[in-house]
Amino acid sequence: MVIQKKSFPESSQVKQICITGASGFVGSGLVEKLVAKGLSIRVLTRSTKNTFPKDVHIFIGDLTSADTDIDRFLIGCDVLINCAGETSDLNQMQKLHVEGIEKLIMAIDRAHQKKTRPLHFVQLSSVGAYGASKTPSLPRIVLETSQVFPRGIYEQTKTLADEIVIKKSLLNSFSYTILRPSNIVGLKMKNQSFRKLLSAIKNKKFFYIGSKSSISTYVHVNDVVDALLICAMDSRAKNQIFNLSNDCALADIVAKVSNYYGLADYFPCLPESFVRFCVFILNKFIQFHLNKRRVDALVSKTTYPTNKIEDVLGFVPSRPIPEFAVEYLKSLNAKK
Repeated sequence: MVIQKKSFPESSQVKQICITGASGFVGSGLVEKLVAKGLSIRVLTRSTKNTFPKDVHIFIGDLTSADTDIDRFLIGCDVLINCAGETSDLNQMQKLHVEGIEKLIMAIDRAHQKKTRPLHFVQLSSVGAYGASKTPSLPRIVLETSQVFPRGIYEQTKTLADEIVIKKSLLNSFSYTILRPSNIVGLKMKNQSFRKLLSAIKNKKFFYIGSKSSISTYVHVNDVVDALLICAMDSRAKNQIFNLSNDCALADIVAKVSNYYGLADYFPCLPESFVRFCVFILNKFIQFHLNKRRVDALVSKTTYPTNKIEDVLGFVPSRPIPEFAVEYLKSLNAKK
């Protein structure tokens, strides 16, 4: 259940919300929710095809292009929600995540110099900012106060963007909220790792590694959208960083999926050192379905508590991941 101690206290003051990345996995859901609330929305999009609801104001442009007039895009903007993200093209990550943020902030500064009222900037980031555990099978609790140590290009550029937002906000031209979700899942997700996990369970190819006490760190896209809405509207979210995850035991997902398929909830548990050795050897000769990163995920005991966003904003993720796993399987079967 979503708990809100104070439901959108400033919504009456918000006249214009601008969104980047509005056609993406999270952004598209956010647009639909905002339209349903009757708020004025302007989206920045590269596509000339109108795939948005009729009440959405479309601004054609690209954050990575020098020709895009960001100043015009932000005219009258009260809240800017940046959902823009590149997850596959490494060459575009610096341009979009870092240089794109710098363009947005320079435009915000120019607007501020013209005496327009301060804008609130909501940045969709990632818990990848905190990096991976050096020993995944050992318990690790990651809080908003934890040291950032991003590993990959995506995580590094997203984290750098966060740092730029925080630093520039000190000039008082805007306030910010940074939301860092874990692995986002939903019916329209492109990432196939969750689907592969469920498929392995269905085909009885799944096995535990090291122990059966591993933690899965996922969060449903609808919870991310709801959290972004509160971060955009609630003054208590200003100048805060929030982690968002709906952690659960991997065994809970396995049990739900097994029950859905009528399987016995019994899967072997192999020694971690043995699995890692096999993965190392096999990947030298063939493209094996397991790699080091996937093994790290399957043995992980890292958790991302949501105490802060609950205490400050009264928000609790409401879509349990084991239940979503069954919903997702039903949707796949319906498409067949």
